[in-house]
Amino acid sequence: MRKLLPVLFLLWLVCGNAEGTNVLEPYQYLHTSGARDITPFELAGTHYIAVSQLAEDVAGLPANMNGGNADVPVVIYQWQKGKYVEYQRIPSHGNEGAEFFTIDGRAFLAVASIESGPVPPFNLHTYSMIYEWDGKRFYPFQQFFAYASKNWKFFTIGKRHFLALANGVIPPGSNNQSDTTSTIFEWNGRKFEKFQSFPTKWAYSFSFFTIDGVHYLGLTDHLRSSNLYRWESGKFVLFQSFNQPGGRAFRYFEIEGKHYLAFADISGPSRIYRWSGKQFDPYQTLNESGGRNFTFFEIGKNKYLFQNRFITGPRTNPETVLSSPLYIWKNHQFETLQSLTTHGGVNSAVIQTGGNWYLALANSLAADQKFRVDSVIYKINPLP
Repeated sequence: MRKLLPVLFLLWLVCGNAEGTNVLEPYQYLHTSGARDITPFELAGTHYIAVSQLAEDVAGLPANMNGGNADVPVVIYQWQKGKYVEYQRIPSHGNEGAEFFTIDGRAFLAVASIESGPVPPFNLHTYSMIYEWDGKRFYPFQQFFAYASKNWKFFTIGKRHFLALANGVIPPGSNNQSDTTSTIFEWNGRKFEKFQSFPTKWAYSFSFFTIDGVHYLGLTDHLRSSNLYRWESGKFVLFQSFNQPGGRAFRYFEIEGKHYLAFADISGPSRIYRWSGKQFDPYQTLNESGGRNFTFFEIGKNKYLFQNRFITGPRTNPETVLSSPLYIWKNHQFETLQSLTTHGGVNSAVIQTGGNWYLALANSLAADQKFRVDSVIYKINPLP
């Protein structure tokens, strides 16, 4: 028993919180491979999630986060009797993320694909696809050829519908340092067509939000500055730059009438910025590196922020098993409430269904760098 006490104490430090109750408890495990994104959506009163998978392990080949077989499906799960059950497999490749949206009663799922091929070297000049729901399944609707696509973002301005695609990468050992472009497409009533492009090197994600009636578009980049653009005179113009490298995602949220922007940084500490009325100023530093994404949610009077941590160290031999913190807002800042052990944690999403709240977490890399690792649905036990 004495030998167990230090172990139990360590588990309490890692998983517990000050109230002695885990806010996040494992509820369901999903058999995924290189999961990069979990996208919740609802159709005709039924809840679904789309799991975007990057690759699967190839027997006989060494594990490598840039290897595997990239020709893997997007898996659609349907909520049935308190669990997610596999519903559809969409044939695809190198899936980094998905975006669900509706236009005039029609439902779509846009999938961003970074690469294709059964073994390296992969084809980075590949296509990403929009699928449309026909009442029972998703079927191909529109195809976009791009270079190393990683994220779609749908947004509307007035009656106009836009879909932004983040592109670009510099493969290991490559001497090609030229810019690529990330592009906004606009819906013309029948399909999406090119509207505006931005120079990027290694873009990761778009975000969209509105402050006092003014629209902003965030675009993160691993090698260039990550930028905010403002909607002016019918287009987006550069508004503010964040010059630290390693940009992965912006997450906008509002607390008590004030506007905040969380910036996920894989190379150094992630940060929280607060709106001054003219720009976003540094507000709080979150000390851990390896930041990949944030999920903000409110339940009752409490505000929570979950930080997805992906990897630390070199890409050739990364540390994939990390502690990803759940923060709670107290005394005008975020305090760590609980930490989850994640395995190449990339993205998460909050779901409300069946009278309960859940956090769905995409795990992408096991400790041995294999893609086969479960993603997890956590039940949220909100604090009073």
